[in-house]
Amino acid sequence: MARQRSKPQQREKSPRRHRSDLRSGLSIGLLGMAIAVVLGGPLGGVLQNVSWVAGTLLLLAVIAFGILADILAVAATAGDEVPLNAMAADKVVGAREALLIVRNASRVNSVCGDVIGDICGTISGVVATPIILSIHAAYPALPLPVITMGVLGAIAFLTIGGKAAEKGFAVRASTSVLLLAGKGIHYLNRILPLARSSGGKRPRR
Repeated sequence: MARQRSKPQQREKSPRRHRSDLRSGLSIGLLGMAIAVVLGGPLGGVLQNVSWVAGTLLLLAVIAFGILADILAVAATAGDEVPLNAMAADKVVGAREALLIVRNASRVNSVCGDVIGDICGTISGVVATPIILSIHAAYPALPLPVITMGVLGAIAFLTIGGKAAEKGFAVRASTSVLLLAGKGIHYLNRILPLARSSGGKRPRR
């Protein structure tokens, strides 16, 4: 009888989990779409008046940011709380924030690995078009399809190769990566209240 009663409970829990997963996926998808729309349009307009050298530097920065976000996503999943707990007990700066990252590893992985990664991929495509047109304008003898294949191939090589190469490092150095991210969050939380308080003060007459 006990086994027969336990089955309906498992059946009741599974639809709730599916609903929560669906809501989480929809919210993350909508967030990524909103950020991509907000950044993609203005960025495409600005890059039309930028040289291909400046566009290439911006493209490399976007790819590097996506790789760094993926490093944090992998480190959060592979992170261990034991050394971070010891550091937090010793009051090491950033250790408490690093613990929060590990305890919310699924959310951090979704945001850094999925949202930021996909947004960087979208922005890379936006940045690639002005670069291709600028190179073709500077070197008209080069066929446009050849330039397109070269630029897109370089983007794929740097993005996919960079993420594949960093995963082993992110797992091995997960504690150091998490502590570094925790320090960044710690100092950012200290800077923002100072900026708000200084901005809210009115000059004396």
